[in-house]
Amino acid sequence: MIITGDRAADTAALINSGRGPAENAFGVAVNLRTNSHSVTGTQPVDILPSGADGRPAVGPLGVLVDDVNGLCLLGASAEHRGSVSVEISMDFVAPLPTEGVLLALATGTDVDGIVGHATGTVRDGAGRLLVTASVHGRFVEGPTLDSEGPQHPAPLRGGDVLTLLGATFTETDGVGSLGLADGTRWANRLGALHGGIAICAAEAAATCMSAESSLRTTSLTVAYARAMTADRTLRFDARLLHAGRTMRVIEVVGHADGRPCTYARVIRQSSPGE
Repeated sequence: MIITGDRAADTAALINSGRGPAENAFGVAVNLRTNSHSVTGTQPVDILPSGADGRPAVGPLGVLVDDVNGLCLLGASAEHRGSVSVEISMDFVAPLPTEGVLLALATGTDVDGIVGHATGTVRDGAGRLLVTASVHGRFVEGPTLDSEGPQHPAPLRGGDVLTLLGATFTETDGVGSLGLADGTRWANRLGALHGGIAICAAEAAATCMSAESSLRTTSLTVAYARAMTADRTLRFDARLLHAGRTMRVIEVVGHADGRPCTYARVIRQSSPGE
């Protein structure tokens, strides 16, 4: 997520110019708090698709976490500069509910004018902690938000995550590959794949690699080495680093025209009683 320029003007533009395709698809809405250092967001549960394992997919929460934490880094910038996410980590401490609205909160800090750090949580309507998140960002100069960016109708609620993403998954010789049919569908205003969609695709690919098990995703970390230009051929390759009975570790590398752009590590573990 990249947002630049005057803090108040860019924040207003981001909130008021209409949500992008990723936000529309996953029902994400954000709110800047008065002090500009904390941001809240919401996401309805019934819009979330299922993963290959039949559980509610947790990857789509990446859109909510990227938006809320990225926006609070913009508000935290001492020099009112833009920010780009460098690394996003998410710990899924409890299974998602089956109904209601997810509530996100994040606060950000300008560490030294060059890098920033944001932390956040996602809770259900009763206040139960579901996700903790940490985002490392870098402050940058860049284009403003003068253009509205791509807009698309929201897909149908529910369904499965591969269909919603417009993706296919194949596995050959122990290597899984998730390909996006049309990355421009998920482009941000700068023509790059939305960072939250990269999280969603990585988690979906990792789930496909262990869909036959009773494991659920308990954590993931994505490092953004370079932007994934959305109009290129986008592919997420998954490899099992560890395949135990109660835990699996999956590495997922996102490519644009064969060039590595994102590096993810996904942990899937068994839950009590499963």
